[in-house]
Amino acid sequence: MIQTQLNLPKSLQVIIFIAEWIKVMSLSILHICNDFPYTKVHRNLYRELDKIGHCQLIFHPLRSNTVKGENTIDFKNMDSRIIYSPKIKSYHRLIFEAKTKFLYSSLVNQINPVEIKVVCATTLFSDGVLAYKLFKDYGIPYIVAVRNTDIHIFLKYRPDLMSLGRRILNDASKVIFISKSNYENFFNHKLVKGHPYFKEKSEIINNGVDNFWLVNQSTKSLKQVPSEILFIGKFDDNKNILNLLKAFEKLKKVRKEIKLNIVGAGGSNESKVLQLAKGNPSIKVYGKVTSKKELLQIFGKSHVFAMASYRETFGLVYVEALTQGLPILFTRKQGIDGTFEEDIGVSVNPSSVKGIYDGLHFILENFHRFEIPSIGRRDFGWDYVALKYHNILKNVKA
Repeated sequence: MIQTQLNLPKSLQVIIFIAEWIKVMSLSILHICNDFPYTKVHRNLYRELDKIGHCQLIFHPLRSNTVKGENTIDFKNMDSRIIYSPKIKSYHRLIFEAKTKFLYSSLVNQINPVEIKVVCATTLFSDGVLAYKLFKDYGIPYIVAVRNTDIHIFLKYRPDLMSLGRRILNDASKVIFISKSNYENFFNHKLVKGHPYFKEKSEIINNGVDNFWLVNQSTKSLKQVPSEILFIGKFDDNKNILNLLKAFEKLKKVRKEIKLNIVGAGGSNESKVLQLAKGNPSIKVYGKVTSKKELLQIFGKSHVFAMASYRETFGLVYVEALTQGLPILFTRKQGIDGTFEEDIGVSVNPSSVKGIYDGLHFILENFHRFEIPSIGRRDFGWDYVALKYHNILKNVKA
């Protein structure tokens, strides 16, 4: 809920609360979110902003493999809604300018720019360019988030767009980073260095985790002998499960008691994973698990969480593992790296099987050292994450 100044007289508190509420209710937010159907992160944020009282429009560009209504929100604000573009053409993947023109035309034909008070772009390039054009054409202020795709795809393969990226950043009212590692990777990039002004208006706001994990936090006895390693993720190249399996088999030779629990399915490496696990009593594949209660039980029997992805914007599953008292093996300079001051696990080079082996071996040998901190709701509760965005949005001015 919106906070009032509790040290003021009660009557004045009420007046301030009402004035603040009216300000919020009149604030129409346009979210430009090309990844809306592919993750629950955006939906969770928008749902909490809806509870605060924001009127929201969500612009959802449709890709060839998505359909309307795949990800919906039961808005309390009756004026909030999701709007869609026609399906993006295959050639738009190669011609950024054509895709921008195509989506911008669809967007402006479905909104009344006068009613939009602020725009939230969930990525720097794909979404940020549309917010930038609205700012130029209608003077609507915007905030923009920088994500892994911006750093590891656009800056790598489309360096010609960086001049556009600088203009987007320059005119943004606020720049949001989802993790400290993304913040550092972006500002250390050779195409971005030398622009300290962008840092001055940047803020790191971590994603939240489902309240289920915050309510059901658990700890591990540090006196027990750890033996079970857990992986949760898709079986694609980025999640890097094949290198984890290689490191596990190497570690098995010196720690015969260890087991690997795998939760997940799909991805280009699914058949390889299933083949390697077939007939191996030390590896158990659960498949895709959607039940939080079942996942809670799997976390409960495991001792270490390991996922050395090549790229992560944040990686909520790491935080979920921490809520269950598991030390984690994670990727150096990616995702959650740098988020916690406490000793929560070991960061590794995902390309090095030996590095993953060494990291797992260290955690298992030194399990008694990892007293995992309690995960605070003020840092990772979606209601508090939404409040951080609310405090930014209400102060954005044209």
